[in-house]
Amino acid sequence: GYAYWIIVKNSNPSIDAANGVTVSTAGDFTMTIPSGWSQIGNPFNFNVSWESIKAATGASNLESQIHKYTGSTGYDTTNTLVPWEGYFIRNITSGNITLRIPPDEYTGISKAVGNLKKMSPDGWTIQIRARIGKIADNNNFFGTSPDASDEFDMLDFSEPPPIGDYVSLYFPHKDWSEQARNYTGDFRQPIEEGTAWNFNIETNVNDDLIELEFYNIESIPYDLNAVLFDIERFKEINIRDDNEYEFRNRHTKDVMPFKLAIGSNEYIE
Repeated sequence: GYAYWIIVKNSNPSIDAANGVTVSTAGDFTMTIPSGWSQIGNPFNFNVSWESIKAATGASNLESQIHKYTGSTGYDTTNTLVPWEGYFIRNITSGNITLRIPPDEYTGISKAVGNLKKMSPDGWTIQIRARIGKIADNNNFFGTSPDASDEFDMLDFSEPPPIGDYVSLYFPHKDWSEQARNYTGDFRQPIEEGTAWNFNIETNVNDDLIELEFYNIESIPYDLNAVLFDIERFKEINIRDDNEYEFRNRHTKDVMPFKLAIGSNEYIE
């Protein structure tokens, strides 16, 4: 999908788009989507759910989540296409697909995907938020589910491309063959002894304080420890005891590596 961005000096400008053409609701609206990221809008004047679009298109062709750019706070992961708004979607196949948007009005609540229990109802989910001043990357998730694998699966979803001044937190997976890229959602099989998630932080804002916050830590089974390792600064933080960590970035665009280890005492040691 092609999208066009308009940069304006004043907030809430009035833009005359001239006369439009009404899209027929007699059948699905279709468009060709290339492999990788595309930006799309809702062709209808009512809400359409992403689930209905995946069902019409073929769920195995598309990532499970869509992303709405919100400005300095990065992206919201959402479940609904609303008229007059734009979204980033990802075709996970190696070729073009036909995206089908059915003319089925969605009357539920349009919202960001914020219910962590629903993301992994039979497992657990942790949300990580990264912030530099007013710039944020809020929608980063990892956890376990019996429906997940330790390789790519449909519970995993990619980190959207950065725009403007940004901070980006992602789980790198160059080892995932055709699906090798950076992820903002990374789910694994349930843990027995322990496992670790590697994540990186990148930003183009130099010499400023970066804050990390971890949410829903109580969902991790009580017999497992949760430890954050700051690789560059040789620090380790028990995020059960303190769900916030901050540090100062000294180098613009450098990749800052971290590791989250979840497991038994023996595994962590």
